[in-house]
Amino acid sequence: MFKVSQHLRPLVLVDFDQTITIKDTIELLAKTALSLTQSNLTWDYFVDAYMRDYDQVIRQNFMDPIVKERALVKAEQDSLTRVTKNNVFKGLKRQDLLDAGRREATKSLRPGVIDALKQISPSDQLHIVSLNWSKDWILGFLDPLGLSQAQIHCNDLVYGGDGISTGVIEQNILTTQDKKREMDQIISSSQQTSTVYIGDSLGDLLPLINADTGIVIGNNQTLADAIKENGFSIQPLSSSNNHQKTIYCVDSWEEIKDSMLLSSGHV
Repeated sequence: MFKVSQHLRPLVLVDFDQTITIKDTIELLAKTALSLTQSNLTWDYFVDAYMRDYDQVIRQNFMDPIVKERALVKAEQDSLTRVTKNNVFKGLKRQDLLDAGRREATKSLRPGVIDALKQISPSDQLHIVSLNWSKDWILGFLDPLGLSQAQIHCNDLVYGGDGISTGVIEQNILTTQDKKREMDQIISSSQQTSTVYIGDSLGDLLPLINADTGIVIGNNQTLADAIKENGFSIQPLSSSNNHQKTIYCVDSWEEIKDSMLLSSGHV
C-alpha cells in the first residue's frame, strides 16, 4: 500500500462486527429485538432456516465462483426478508436500539477501540461500513464518538413518520462488492483522496485492497489467503515496508493507536 500523506488526514473507513466488536453482534441485535417486542419466535428458527438455504448452496458445488456468490447473496437476502416478514423489529423506536447498543458496548467492544478512533480529527473523517442491520444499534455502541447517522453505512430498519419501525430491513450492503461501492461513494463526496480501511473478514476484501492503507485486525486465514491470491503481501503495521501491494495486520486496536496512523495520517 502507498503511504498516506503526512500532510493529508485520510478518510478512515472501519467495519463494525468483529472489527470494532469482539464478536458478531447481529445475533445479539436480533435477540434484543425479539425480547423487546415479546415475540414468540426464537432466534434458532431464523438460524436453522438460513443454514438450510446456505447448505443447499454449498451442496450444489458451483464451478463458477461468481454464480456461487450470487446464490449465497440470495440466501442472505432471503434471511433478511424472513426477519422482515416475521416482524422481528416491528414497533421498535430508534431510541430502543440506541439504548440497547449503549448497554452492550461495555462487554462487546474490542479493548482500546474507542480511544483509537478518538484520534481521528476531525471526527467526520470516520465512517463505519458494515453488514449490520441497524444504524442506531451501531451508534449506541459508539456513543462516546458522537457520530451521525450519515457516518454509518449499513443495512437499516425502515421507520414510519411516527418514528416507529415498520419491521422492514432495507438491504444496502451484503457483499464485499457492496462495501467497495459504498467506499467509492464516500470518497466521491469527500474532499479527501486518501483512505484507510480497517476490517477483519472476507467481506472486507475489496475495500482493504483498494484503500491507500488497508489494515486487517485479527487472524482470519480465509481473508489472508484471499489477500495473497490478489497479489498483496501481509506485513505487521510496525513494519517499515510501504510497498504498494502491502496490507498491514494487527492483533489489537492498541497497536493502531500506538502507531499514530489515525492522527498523523501516515504509516
